[in-house]
Amino acid sequence: MRVNRLFVLFLALTICSGSLLFAAGTAQSTSSAGGGIKGDLNLLWLAGMNQTTVIKQFIQSDFMKRFPGLQVKIDEIPNSDLPQVTMLEANSGTSIYDVVMGAGNLPQLANINALRPLDSYIARDNFAINRMVDNGIRFKGQVYGIPVRYDAFLFHYNQEQFKAAGLDPAKPPTSWDQLRDYGIKLTRDGHYGLSKGFGNNILSEMYISILYSLGGDICDANNNPVFNNAIGLQALNILMDWLKGSKIVNPAATGWNYSEEIAGYLSGEAAMFIHYPARYVDANMPSKSKIVGQSLVAPMWGQAVLTKGYYAMMFRTGKNPDGGWEFMKWLADKDVQKQVILAGGDCNPTNLDLLNDPDMQAKYPVLGAIAAQFSKAKPYPLTTQSGLIEASYNKYFNMVAMDMMTPQAALDAATADIRKGLIDSGELKP
Repeated sequence: MRVNRLFVLFLALTICSGSLLFAAGTAQSTSSAGGGIKGDLNLLWLAGMNQTTVIKQFIQSDFMKRFPGLQVKIDEIPNSDLPQVTMLEANSGTSIYDVVMGAGNLPQLANINALRPLDSYIARDNFAINRMVDNGIRFKGQVYGIPVRYDAFLFHYNQEQFKAAGLDPAKPPTSWDQLRDYGIKLTRDGHYGLSKGFGNNILSEMYISILYSLGGDICDANNNPVFNNAIGLQALNILMDWLKGSKIVNPAATGWNYSEEIAGYLSGEAAMFIHYPARYVDANMPSKSKIVGQSLVAPMWGQAVLTKGYYAMMFRTGKNPDGGWEFMKWLADKDVQKQVILAGGDCNPTNLDLLNDPDMQAKYPVLGAIAAQFSKAKPYPLTTQSGLIEASYNKYFNMVAMDMMTPQAALDAATADIRKGLIDSGELKP
């Protein structure tokens, strides 16, 4: 019974994180004789995000009208608990869920055969997967996810502070050297050039973004870590220079995490910010921002852009794969994503056709910036050890920020940890 499964998950999460789940129902599904789809469609969904809140509303008002034979039932869960709960469900072998949201955990789930490959559905329906951003939806050559949310860093900047520093807002920086130069000029009158946290859980994304932009990589074609080379060191030195050399960030940033670095930009303390598309929306919300009407956005520079975000996956043990596939296609539909944005669901679409919509770009300039870097999208390495990569970077690079390690020593230590993890998992030969 579903309630028993949720009770088990509740106990596990109470022990591990104190989080809660909610919903009810029994999973059953059949296809009608006429070829229609009916039965229960059970979703494990992310709670508390503008986008998913709006999508949930459209499930009721749009999707269920298109498929009246389906009864959609949703369990919502906090982002911090999503990887743990999906893995608990996968390991159970009898998941009640048809479709689950994920972010970065697709390789782990696919590796234990918990997910249903989507390639046959894509081929059958001629689904334009090449028109969707790749935010880590593949593993070992197969597609397992449909992108729901695009999260890749963009360049956000305060046009009023640019003008005050004698900089042209129509000419944002287009290189790391230029960012540094701009940052020095913008660090004035109690303001800092850039808002960036150097706490122990947010350095990995920025480092990988710089590394990718310079043409570097985390692992080579044989899955061997290679970032402790000259390019990897250059990337880490660029990151640390903001704090230690050019000093364009607040010195208190050694203890900052996401909320502090976001506040550093939205409060007007800092003139520039490298972060996700949703920050453009935040910057123009009076309830969140003191710089409404001042924030502009531009694409990131370099050879590649680290791309993350959320995707929908189908559990192999789900009872309604046909209904699940139709739901995933619906999530990817250009018109659906457009409605979600217009209804206040952030600006993180994954469909290139929507990103290139001139009317939407005029209304939401952030979409044009996303589209401009779409072809450079590059996800995390498709490995079961992505969590270890992130944890190692955060740990050792924070030690560099705190003057407890040299940059090269930190790179070497992280490389050793990640290589051991890849060997232990069988993804790399000793």
